[in-house]
Amino acid sequence: MSDMLSIGTTGLGAAQKSLDTISHNISNANTPGYSRQTTLLAARESVQMGQSFTGTGVEVRGTRRIVDQFLTTSLQTQQANFSQYDSFSQVINQLDNIFSDPSTGLSNVLNSFFNAIQDLNANPDSVSARQLLLSQAQVLENRFVDLSERISSQFYNINTQLNGAINQINSLAEQIAQINVKIVNTSNNAFAEAPNDLLDLREELVLELSQYAATSTTIQDNGSMNVFIGNGQAIVMNGTSNRLAAFPNVIDATRTDIAIITATSTEVISSNLKGGQVGGLLSLQDDVLMPSQNALGRIAITLSSSFNAQHQKGVDFEGNLGNKFFNDPNEISSTLNRTLKNRGNTGNAVFSVKINPISIATTTSQTYSVPSNLVDAGTLLPITLGMFSLNDSIIRATVPADDPYSTSDATGSAIAIANAINASSAAHEVTATPEQNVVYLGQFTAGAFAAGEFMINGINIVSAGMNEAMLLQDINALTLQTGVVASGDGTGKIMLVASDGRNIQLSSNGLSTGATFSYFDTQGGVALDKVSRASVLLFSQNNSIKIAGANPAAVGFTAGTVPQAASSLTTDNYNLEYDGTFYTLRNRTYNTVTAQSLIPYFNVDGMTIELQAGAMAVNDSFIIQPTRSGAHDFSVAINNPNFIALGAPVRVNGSLNNRGDVQISLVEITDTSGLPVSVDGVLGNAFSTKGTLSPPIQIEFTSQTSYRVFDVSAGLPGVQIGPDQPYDPSSLNQAVFPIFGVINASLPGPNPTYVYDPGYRVTLQGTPQAGDIFTIQYNNDASGDNRNGLKLANLQSEKTMVNHSATFQDGFAQLVGDIGTKASQAKVNAGSSANLLSFIESRRNEVSGVNLDEEAANLLRFEQAYQAAAQVILVAKSIFDALMDLMR
Repeated sequence: MSDMLSIGTTGLGAAQKSLDTISHNISNANTPGYSRQTTLLAARESVQMGQSFTGTGVEVRGTRRIVDQFLTTSLQTQQANFSQYDSFSQVINQLDNIFSDPSTGLSNVLNSFFNAIQDLNANPDSVSARQLLLSQAQVLENRFVDLSERISSQFYNINTQLNGAINQINSLAEQIAQINVKIVNTSNNAFAEAPNDLLDLREELVLELSQYAATSTTIQDNGSMNVFIGNGQAIVMNGTSNRLAAFPNVIDATRTDIAIITATSTEVISSNLKGGQVGGLLSLQDDVLMPSQNALGRIAITLSSSFNAQHQKGVDFEGNLGNKFFNDPNEISSTLNRTLKNRGNTGNAVFSVKINPISIATTTSQTYSVPSNLVDAGTLLPITLGMFSLNDSIIRATVPADDPYSTSDATGSAIAIANAINASSAAHEVTATPEQNVVYLGQFTAGAFAAGEFMINGINIVSAGMNEAMLLQDINALTLQTGVVASGDGTGKIMLVASDGRNIQLSSNGLSTGATFSYFDTQGGVALDKVSRASVLLFSQNNSIKIAGANPAAVGFTAGTVPQAASSLTTDNYNLEYDGTFYTLRNRTYNTVTAQSLIPYFNVDGMTIELQAGAMAVNDSFIIQPTRSGAHDFSVAINNPNFIALGAPVRVNGSLNNRGDVQISLVEITDTSGLPVSVDGVLGNAFSTKGTLSPPIQIEFTSQTSYRVFDVSAGLPGVQIGPDQPYDPSSLNQAVFPIFGVINASLPGPNPTYVYDPGYRVTLQGTPQAGDIFTIQYNNDASGDNRNGLKLANLQSEKTMVNHSATFQDGFAQLVGDIGTKASQAKVNAGSSANLLSFIESRRNEVSGVNLDEEAANLLRFEQAYQAAAQVILVAKSIFDALMDLMR
């Protein structure tokens, strides 16, 4: 009977344990993270009785959680993905709505501003139209500042959210560590079951942690769980948790960095944190907000720079040259604010960053060789193989056939050099043109020249030479033989011009007794044989010109690239670092080296980075943010409508007495700074004196095919600038400036010729008559003049951005498109991630969730088992009692 009683008792206990487990399941059916449990039952070991075995009942082996570890890990991973996409999507959608909405974006305001310019051009003298333009400019300023502040506010919001998320991570990590301690303590009891509810709670905390950052876990032999984030940084180790901290970036305080703090170190792990809310917010900082603010700043800087540059080429209602219409992006405070110093720097360097976003790219490239002065004949070098290359294409050697006109040093003439270059233009895409060759003989001492006393290109100039006019007549009578035309200024100062660029060879036996020149002495008693070479113009359409070779200077060219290769202003930020030898500029977006230098100076990507004071110490660093504050700093610089420079500062007129039909037109103002042109061999600037041209100009046609340009600042007849200029009546819009071959008569001389560039361009068109006169003066009265206003209006459609490939509207449309594309991608990613998360949750619930119907059925089943086991015990008791009665 004892066996039957014992067996019944084990069955009763097993049923009781199973009912307890089922009750626990039912009670926690709605508990987050709870995993369904089941009681493990097994038959007790049977005993042998004679030739057979008899069962001894049932035993409870424990209670097991029903879990699928793969689903658990997948759920944590997908939770991190969804949280990242969701947090990213929420913020970028707000930004997308702001920038794409016509009422809050930039496009409509830009259109209204340029429409106001068009309205003013229709009535340049209208004070109300001028005031409207200033009002629209102010609206444009407000919009730039507002959009910049919207982005800045998102930086603040993200920083706030990051701090909150870090606090949650720290709290969860601490709770997981505490549960680890409890689990380990329970596991140390050899008779204890697995703490299923603690395991569920720990997994639920890890899942919650995955909302903030992607995690990975490992289970130790003692049952504790180690939790890692980032690239394997441990946030929980056994019963200890490490803390995360959020703090301002050491260089850029607007950005938040995340560090993990252990007992022995503090390590910044921002770049390693992926997934979860923290990963999404950090990605927003670097991939959306900063590029958007930089792109908006680039638009503002380019607009203000290009508009200011054109506005300063005009003249205002009061006759003054235009000032800056918008703030100068290169004010000293702005240039210094573009650099952020690492707070760990030990040096005291101060850098400035100047920006020139509108003159990096040019549609054409040109450069000139240096013309020779009078040198000994036979010393002009020809091109030899390997001496000279263009765009990595070696120029062939010059040969006598390249110049059939020059009588001396023909293979080293401008004509020969140009022909050798042009022979391979298809390879290097550069064309060469010989310029006029001009030789200034200086002051003529009147007297006769006999044969041998003065020769031009091997031709004797025999002249009675009693005055300047007679000498000029005798020289020009031989122009067909010499290829040279002589001119003078009426005071005996003589110049020679070879318009086709041939060499000019001057010879003398030195025996002249009556006539000579101050720069070519024919009375010295020593035979002279001198030669000069003209300049060569190199021109390339849409390409730079790279000059190299073993000795390009031998033919007048300076090695290098014209213009110097440079990309336009980008929306990227840069790191400037110093290792003790090299200063390295690194693009932060692509982590690539942009430039390296032995000196702290860079001219790259539309900006000039220059050391202003102090020095960098080894391992010092700066962040360079060229466009970050461009939109915030954008402002209108003028407040008086009379200061709007609609007119052009140059007025061109033809004399009423002109008999030809030539029309003179002002084409462009190139430079009103008043500063000398910063190019070797190019001089002149007509705007160095306020309220006047320096000098005023008069153009006089000497025939239908030539004219002279005079400086009339001292009155008529004026001083001729350069040699007589050839004119083609059939040409359309022949340019007057720049003038090549202008004589520098300063002592001691003789000096090479230079190019005169007054800072404006005028053209001539039509058929002239000798004696026709045109004047170029300062435009003191801009009433009704909108010539510069038209150019200001044209800026709306000009491609002034992105290396001259985009307009302002294009730049903003690209910014809106980038934000919209990222917002759309984030929305799609968040949606698909939510669906996948929901699917995995459903699969986990199918495996680990509590099914109340199933539990109710189990409850009835084990209730019946309990009752049956009780009945076994009752039967055993009844039999035992019967036996006892019999024994009595």
